[in-house]
Amino acid sequence: MNFRSIITLTIFLVLSTSLSGQKRYNLKVGDQFKVRATVEQDIEQTMLGQLMTTEQTIVTVDLYEVVEADSKGYLLRTTGLSRSLLTETAQGSVTMDSDLEGDDHLAFRALTNKSYYVRMSPYGKFMGFEGMDKFKDEVGKDLEGTLLENSVDELMSAYNSETLGTAFDGQFYIYPEPGKPWSRSAQMTVNNLPVNTSLDFSRPSRGEIRASGVMTISGEFEVMGQVMSADMSGDQSSVFTLDKKTGLAKTISTVQQMEGSLDVQDISVPMTLKTKVTVEVSW
Repeated sequence: MNFRSIITLTIFLVLSTSLSGQKRYNLKVGDQFKVRATVEQDIEQTMLGQLMTTEQTIVTVDLYEVVEADSKGYLLRTTGLSRSLLTETAQGSVTMDSDLEGDDHLAFRALTNKSYYVRMSPYGKFMGFEGMDKFKDEVGKDLEGTLLENSVDELMSAYNSETLGTAFDGQFYIYPEPGKPWSRSAQMTVNNLPVNTSLDFSRPSRGEIRASGVMTISGEFEVMGQVMSADMSGDQSSVFTLDKKTGLAKTISTVQQMEGSLDVQDISVPMTLKTKVTVEVSW
């Protein structure tokens, strides 16, 4: 998996299953909250009668600060505090960790302790981002004279309006807007694959929101010059425990299971993808 795939996957998995609220957000300038998200993923593939298993764990910690607040919405400064990725297969393991030294961890180190800004509506809808040029310059400065000096554009390719906007909506755009159905549909491209999600929300109690729906991945993509295609679908369900004062979630539990196939050179490889996301928010 290349750097762009890792960064995009991290953003998508973590942000698409993060925060929630009540009727709308109730934040004020100066409010800060830290979000720790743990993504545990099991991938099973059957090729030529042999079962191959991949286990992957992604942990991210982000700090959010409200720098503007009015009736039109909020401006949030978001800072990545740490990033880690552990992938384990029968052949061995791969680790990337922003808290560790060494060339293997350069990419994640370069993406932490830097900030950019996101504007959102009172209901959590993504309205645009600011400060991304400065963010990119700071990443490039950290990578000067390293093995990744010429990889800044690849690293930053995941930080585009489509990926960030769709993922941010998945994180914050939870409130039902007046006169609109309490449901969300999103389309984005992850590793050149079209990903579609559709979720319906409900509120069984004052302090809890639930979301459930379907997710599909279908299309062709290219890895190291080799064209592959994927066709997968499955279900996703989430439980959000709410903070009554701010509307943010205190804890979130998301479970996702997908099944389908990956076609490589006319060979169809059955695949199962199980994902569990646990989010803790602290003030």
